[in-house]
Amino acid sequence: MILNIDSIILRRNKKVLFSNLSLNLPESQILILKGSNGVGKSSLLEAICGLVEIDKGKIFLTKKKLNTHYSFTSDYFFYLGHENCLKDNLTVIENLLIWSNLSNLNLRKDEIFDKLSYFTISFLSDYPLYKLSQGQKRKVALTKLLFSKKLIWVLDEPINGLDQTSIIRFSELLKAHKRNGGSALITSHIDINVKPILKINLDRLKNKTKDDINLDSWASL
Repeated sequence: MILNIDSIILRRNKKVLFSNLSLNLPESQILILKGSNGVGKSSLLEAICGLVEIDKGKIFLTKKKLNTHYSFTSDYFFYLGHENCLKDNLTVIENLLIWSNLSNLNLRKDEIFDKLSYFTISFLSDYPLYKLSQGQKRKVALTKLLFSKKLIWVLDEPINGLDQTSIIRFSELLKAHKRNGGSALITSHIDINVKPILKINLDRLKNKTKDDINLDSWASL
């Protein structure tokens, strides 16, 4: 197992979302988290990446306990929330250049432009974000994956607003990441065509101990 979540308690706004939750992510595996609205899918992803603190329990990465501070966990995770974290007043290229510098990638403008064709948004390179549709903004955010060398991708509803062709392109990215030894933890209410894939319903995991949970009993498609 590459990621081990051991008996955590997670609260949000004083509400207990998960009590004694345990979960494992195998190496080179895609794990889809399902569940009803408000069950805590997004909060769990944020906790894994160190964006929110857990009240109790441990999170390990390849047997190394993770600090809950994002500057540390970001060495291992690529995180994309349901918000795109883009500046509406900046152009597509400007947004990705700033992200590149903050991520210590220091990409050139032409390197970024070349990758925009993957999601067919090259023609939008000099457009400010406020002129883009929600689907186009999501494509800009997902373009970051083309440069990511992180071991684990943590993605919150990554294909919301995408057309079918772009969903297929995203699935191909996931397959390549998996072939290269990477893993992904994803929330999505839309089916993602990557096989094999594990799916877990968080509604059924609430208040269970790790002895109650066997990944083999969940859907592996």
